[in-house]
Amino acid sequence: MQRLMASYPHTPDERIAALAGLHDELEPHVLGAAPAERAEEARRRTRLEFDIYRAFLRANPDISYRDPARFVRDTIEVHRRCRAGANAFRRSGVRIAAYDKSAATHFPDWRLCDSLMAELAQFVGMHIDKWPATCAMVTYGGIIHAHPFLDGNGRTARIMHNLVLHSAGCRHFLPIGLVASRTGNSLVVKLRRLVLGNDWSSLQRFLHDSYKLSQEWQTGSTEHPPASGGARSS
Repeated sequence: MQRLMASYPHTPDERIAALAGLHDELEPHVLGAAPAERAEEARRRTRLEFDIYRAFLRANPDISYRDPARFVRDTIEVHRRCRAGANAFRRSGVRIAAYDKSAATHFPDWRLCDSLMAELAQFVGMHIDKWPATCAMVTYGGIIHAHPFLDGNGRTARIMHNLVLHSAGCRHFLPIGLVASRTGNSLVVKLRRLVLGNDWSSLQRFLHDSYKLSQEWQTGSTEHPPASGGARSS
């Protein structure tokens, strides 16, 4: 983590630009996106998420998500550890207002949260052994789509993405938020493509190239990221 934090702000913009999966042609046209996050704030959030991830694993060293009920319980527990203020799924509507108030994103009715999270847990439980990287991606996108909490969904989704990978044998912590802070509004666009258009390919490319960059930050390695069918250690 120390190496990651030290390397992050010094990565040339040319290197970020060379990773095509981190960008989106619609990024310059996103309405209502917040200004780019400052480096110090990005590091602080990533450090907090890593600490929650590490503490969770210390308390639960043998996590397995073959059991759908365990997946749901852990999602709620991770959210609680994020200090986002809830110990259960939301019971009211939620939307995210745009930074400049020009638009808003609405999420599924709260009455669907239980079933959406149950379906997500079932998918992970059925496919985690054969397709762990896909399950991690679907975990991240699925939590963002369901938005089962009133606040802290992004933090919870990023940590659960890493826990799913860890449960399949991957020991590399992927700092999704830190990568996103170097790519403008690209991840926002990709998540809107997913939520509104069921387009998973954009998010897949983003995570693929995020892993490349994270490897460089954390280990100096140029190894390829895990294919969608498997996980790897680093």
